[in-house]
Amino acid sequence: ANDTLLWTSDAANGGNGPVTLTFPTAVYGAGAVIQADAPGQFTAQVSAYNGKTLLGTVSAKSDAKGDPLYIGVLDQMGPNVTSVAFNLTSCTDLAGVCNNFALDTVSFKSQAPAVSLTPPSLTFSSQLLNSTSAAKPVTLKNSGTTTLTISNIATSGDFGQTNTCSTSLNA
Repeated sequence: ANDTLLWTSDAANGGNGPVTLTFPTAVYGAGAVIQADAPGQFTAQVSAYNGKTLLGTVSAKSDAKGDPLYIGVLDQMGPNVTSVAFNLTSCTDLAGVCNNFALDTVSFKSQAPAVSLTPPSLTFSSQLLNSTSAAKPVTLKNSGTTTLTISNIATSGDFGQTNTCSTSLNA
């Protein structure tokens, strides 16, 4: 009830896509639940574009039964995705042919974390060689609308650092 599927079907040409979704404003990423029309394992692919420039392609393989799977792309550099194309690259149904597939629960990410540091920079006084100065705290804030994923915190130059950050920071 209240669910809509987007089907691609073209038995004469295989019907395996692509189905292209174009966004009026660039987004960070998009994905969908995809399902082949027949039982058996399938491989789905999604490609992200900025205009006609391919930003990247991701493939995923379903389980052996061919249950639906979610596949998507995310551009962590910014809202650069203007369209995505979904298709099937292989199928192992009874006839060995992918005739059609469905997209369900299409989603896209139009918002992102907004990161700031307080203070935005640090100044250290002169220090004797091979000695350690007093620590200076910096606060990381996410004032965006989505969770920030933290994969690494590092310093540059002859500085060390310690932190109490977790691997994510809620908005």
